[in-house]
Formats: sequence, C-alpha cells, structure tokens
Amino acid sequence: NSLFLSAAAQNNHEHLKPLYTEIIRKILPLSPDDELLRRFFTITMVNQGRKEGISRLVQLADLGIVGLDVEEREVPVTPEIRSLALQMLRERGVPPDAPKHLPEEKVVVPRLTFTHASNHDPEGVNFDENDESRGTLAWVALVGPILKALEEGSVLVADEIDSSLH
Repeated sequence: NSLFLSAAAQNNHEHLKPLYTEIIRKILPLSPDDELLRRFFTITMVNQGRKEGISRLVQLADLGIVGLDVEEREVPVTPEIRSLALQMLRERGVPPDAPKHLPEEKVVVPRLTFTHASNHDPEGVNFDENDESRGTLAWVALVGPILKALEEGSVLVADEIDSSLH
C-alpha cells in the first residue's frame, strides 16, 4: 500500500518523478520538535533584512509587540553545553568526527529582543526573549517559515500547530 506518485518516484518513472520532486520541494513541514531551529531561522531572516515582514507578522498576533530586534551575546561554552551540543548532533546523524570544530570557550548567540507598547513610555518597553511567554516564542518560531512559504508559494504543513500558542 503506497501512494501512486510515491511509488512512481521510487521507481524513477521518467514522467512522474519531476512532478513528485516539485511537489516535495514546495512542502514545508513543521514539527513541535523543531521550534528552536525555526526560531533561529526567523532570527536569520531578520538579520538578512527581512525584519519588516517578520515584525508585521508578529504584530498580527496582537501580542502587544510593536517591534523586534536581534542582539548578539557571547556565551561561555560550558562542558554541559558542549555535551548537549554533541548529543544533538549525534541524534541528527552527524558523523562523530564532525564536532571537533565546535567552539571551545565562547560562542556568539543571536537572541531576539521585543519592544512592547506602553502607556507610560512612548518608546515602548524592551523584553528579552527569556521574558516572553512560551506562546509568544512559539508564534515567533512560526513566523519565519510562514513568511518563507508565502514568498515562495509553498505549502506549510504544521503538526500540532496549537502547541504552546495562546
């Protein structure tokens, strides 16, 4: 039991494989397990000059956020962080010899900062991503992939999209 198009692609059908490849290329799957990766993707889009589009989508959720920025911070690489990074790489199938290029002492980590509207301060109030709710961070993690799907005409497939959203 398999889908006709999948079976045709697996058997390298000369007419249907290009169709299968194009359909797969246009699907952007999301999982609750990749939220941190999606947030990093959103940060990357902000750093690549897409801040306005990202900000507008964040504001659409009506979370009181009127702006966002990316701030880079130096973080020490502790043995615990190094061990966790190595474990994550192994779980994703990275060859064991690849992690020797991990930073030894410090790493620069991009982090989001948010500006919230305020009745008392016309400039707004700044919040670090650690001060934001899980729901806000879950939405921000979706915004980058949503914008990419809209720009490219892709289909966004999200598993458990309601996970942690307000």
